[in-house]
Amino acid sequence: MPAGRRCHGRSPEHEAGIRGHRLAEDAGAGVIAAATGTHLSFSQLRTFVECPRKWHYEKVEQAEPERVPASLAFGSAVHAACAAVNEAAMNGETVNAGNVFDCAWEPYTAADATPLALGDDDEAAALAEKGRALVSIYKPPAGIVAVEQHVEVEIAPDLPPLVGYIDLLYQTADGLVVADVKTSGTRVLSDVEMLAAQLAVYGRAFPVVRSEAIVLFKGKVPAQTIQGVQPWPENRLRTWATEVHAAMQAGVRFAHRSRNCRTCQFRDRCAAE
Repeated sequence: MPAGRRCHGRSPEHEAGIRGHRLAEDAGAGVIAAATGTHLSFSQLRTFVECPRKWHYEKVEQAEPERVPASLAFGSAVHAACAAVNEAAMNGETVNAGNVFDCAWEPYTAADATPLALGDDDEAAALAEKGRALVSIYKPPAGIVAVEQHVEVEIAPDLPPLVGYIDLLYQTADGLVVADVKTSGTRVLSDVEMLAAQLAVYGRAFPVVRSEAIVLFKGKVPAQTIQGVQPWPENRLRTWATEVHAAMQAGVRFAHRSRNCRTCQFRDRCAAE
């Protein structure tokens, strides 16, 4: 980011994105949990389930990534913009979401940045344009009471506390609602399993009456959809988290081969093993 550049009057660090800071904090939490077992972030549970070997490279070894998936950079920048909009709305202010997106996106495309792993039909400039269009249509709900709210919950005596950050909490006439912002190639999410688990964690921290996804559709005509999500039952969350954590501690690190391998941060190293 160029020196002195500012978005909506905040520091360059803040402008780079609330969610970008969240990613860095979760990575640190993963390393701490792997080394000492003091706490466990939901993001590392999800990463381990997606690919144990990737989790090992990232959280245990803290290996330098070979590339950054464009989808990760795009989602991070969109979330930063939406978080800024939510925070402004909570404080009775306004913010230029496109400017915040640019501030969060720019570090990924800088000359000295880790290379972006683009999809077959993707170009960095086109993705930036799509991101600005997407955040421009985002409408925050009324009654926001918390943005990027840190949570720490205990779900089992033999499991470290689970930590994470709630995208959004807002108050309705019926009670408190927890929401997670998602970008998607469809108007409705077809796979909500991990989101349902994540929202179950959040529901343990606050007395929410409803859990939902705010889906931002990345089509030619961007759109916003509110999708209700049923959180996992407490016993299912406890069993799943305990089993995943046990696999982590046992040193499980097989590679899960999938379509995500092509843009994985550690593709070259993994292929050589």
